[in-house]
Amino acid sequence: MKTYIVQDGDTPQAIASLFGFKQWSNIYEHKANEKLRGQRGPNELKTGDTVSIPDAYAEVMSGSSAQLQASELVSLPPVVIDAHMHIMSGNCLPFPVLNYTQLEVKARFMANPSGSRRTLNTVGNLFSFLPMLRIAGWSHRSTLKIGHDTVKSNDSLPSTIRKTPSTKHLRDGQNSFLGISIALPMDMDLCHLDGYKGRSVYEVEPQPDGDPRYTFNVRLTGRLDEREDKIYAHPLEWRAYQKWSEQVLETKLACSSKPLRLIPMYHYEPRRFIQWTGKSATLAANWDVPFKHVATQKKEGLFAGFKMYTPQGYTPTDELVPSLEKFFARCASDDIPIMTHCTPSGHYTHDRKLFIDLDPAAAEGLSQEDKDAYKEASNKREKYLDAKEHLAKAEKKFDGYMRQYGLPQDAYAWGMQGELTPMMPATLPSDPEYWKAYDEYQTALSANDEAQEAYDELARELRLTRSDPKRLKYFKEKYLHPDAWALLMQKNPTLRLCLAHFASDKHIWWGYHDNPGGPCRDGDGVTYDRNWVSAIVELCEKYKHFYTDLSYLPLMRSITSYDMSGKEQKRYEKKADAVRYWSALAKVCKHEHMLKKIMFGTDWYMILAEPMGYQDWFKEAMEGLALVEAELKLPRKVNLFYQFAIVNPMRFYGLGKIADNLKKGIETFMNGPEVDKRMKKKHFQDTPEKLQRNYTILKNLAAVLDTLEKEAGEDGALLYEDQVRFVNVLADS
Repeated sequence: MKTYIVQDGDTPQAIASLFGFKQWSNIYEHKANEKLRGQRGPNELKTGDTVSIPDAYAEVMSGSSAQLQASELVSLPPVVIDAHMHIMSGNCLPFPVLNYTQLEVKARFMANPSGSRRTLNTVGNLFSFLPMLRIAGWSHRSTLKIGHDTVKSNDSLPSTIRKTPSTKHLRDGQNSFLGISIALPMDMDLCHLDGYKGRSVYEVEPQPDGDPRYTFNVRLTGRLDEREDKIYAHPLEWRAYQKWSEQVLETKLACSSKPLRLIPMYHYEPRRFIQWTGKSATLAANWDVPFKHVATQKKEGLFAGFKMYTPQGYTPTDELVPSLEKFFARCASDDIPIMTHCTPSGHYTHDRKLFIDLDPAAAEGLSQEDKDAYKEASNKREKYLDAKEHLAKAEKKFDGYMRQYGLPQDAYAWGMQGELTPMMPATLPSDPEYWKAYDEYQTALSANDEAQEAYDELARELRLTRSDPKRLKYFKEKYLHPDAWALLMQKNPTLRLCLAHFASDKHIWWGYHDNPGGPCRDGDGVTYDRNWVSAIVELCEKYKHFYTDLSYLPLMRSITSYDMSGKEQKRYEKKADAVRYWSALAKVCKHEHMLKKIMFGTDWYMILAEPMGYQDWFKEAMEGLALVEAELKLPRKVNLFYQFAIVNPMRFYGLGKIADNLKKGIETFMNGPEVDKRMKKKHFQDTPEKLQRNYTILKNLAAVLDTLEKEAGEDGALLYEDQVRFVNVLADS
């Protein structure tokens, strides 16, 4: 006989379903609940009431009366958790970073760090019907709209589940279906090497007339004392770019108005909390402010944990970032989960080849050709910056004469071309000093253009092809590789950490499938002595709270060797017997501990770059995991989709433990000062009802899984397919 304490939001029928009964009366009328019947009517319960639960039974209909039959079935509400996805707008990425990491590499004709985001968004959206540009149809949207549109996509998930044999059990109890998406914001404001100075990519420069302008610094080397090259962003960028503070507000609005459908993590960018002295970094007093946003077992909050992204320019144990040690120690002590990027690709900083310059010993190992090329580029850069300074002086002088003679400036020529040109008046000044200043300005402008062109050409070559491959290898090993997190885990062994994407590189996975203990190469041709997948498997075994996820891991796609040519890879991928991700994942899952350490995730809406739609990704994941199950041939079958999309995410994120405080955090936000009457009317009309529904389902799920976890002991539970059934837990459904 078990006892159950009634929780806020529980209903009699929900409790019955929770423990595998179709009728609440079978619990209420049991002799063990005589005291309860004396206090409460058949449909009356209050928070804190104690209910005695008969030993596990399942109801079987026989004629007109219900009989009780002993059963070991675990009754769960049909919940599916996408443990890794995104709703942030593409407008949250500073345009220079987008230019140098994407446009310059893939669309050279559009490359310009001061280019127009609005033009790019318009073109992308116009051609988003093309498979490879489907992501452009989403990325231009606001964070709030992406959040709402994602929930609409998730609403249709039950139809995919019904059509997939491996998830047939989820067809039951559909009225209680709850699709949860863990939304991971991206603070990309400091996505450059100067983040070590606590500086954002964009800095604001007020203008005498009109909107302020963003400026940014373009680097050649990683020397922190390098002379700056300040560039103006496109004038329209001021209104188009979405700053981190704006993204946070829209994330709160999206996730609160779709309560417990979208559960956000808070992005911790540790370089935000640097105070730069001019020579070194010191810790800002507000380093722990983000913790106020996060729900724990002890306090309310709107966010379920933290998101991190080291490829933007810091290592997990970076000595140049003073907040990291305190941050990780507090996360470990407060049991706050951290999700961090871990794949060789992604939204990395455009300065990634320069970070080796901060390590003199490593930089000494660069090739002489690389050193000579950067020396030549440095000389050209100095000439260009000298010419640029001379131009600024000539420009100021000529602008003074224009003002003196009342000549209005051609705003279009200045805004779009950066050229100081007067609107053509009826008569021009006859003053020879005016024309002298004009000639000096034009000469300086030509000299600047010539010096800049000579420098830009070589700098572009170094960014793209000409630099020593050791530069990229250094960054990936120190800032991205799973082993970069090993030292941190030694210092904080109880840290709850997930390395996202499970490497998500078809060449790395080929290396693991072929030789798990051997070296591997990634899509950029970088060679590693230790395979990323192997490193993650070992860390998951060594540390109790160390996890990984399958986001952006297309299980039904083939993996290939880097040594194959492009044509060979395409031919191989079309073969029916090509080795696919799921086959290599089956090899991983033969390490039994990994069954409890992998979470399902989509990386939506990034997967549109594949291209692959939302439902298709779920469908292929379910099919791939079913193939893994068949390959494993376990004595007792574990449904891996249920394990990876329900049990493991609930355990890692601790959603059952923080559900009460997440609910309070949502209620506090939607009734707080950040939400005005207009917002409340537009976004929160039916939020209280939705919140109560979804909270009830989540709490029911948590209660059952908590029982399973306790019975399983310290290593965590496995959900066996013959053990589970999905039921409705909502009394009014």
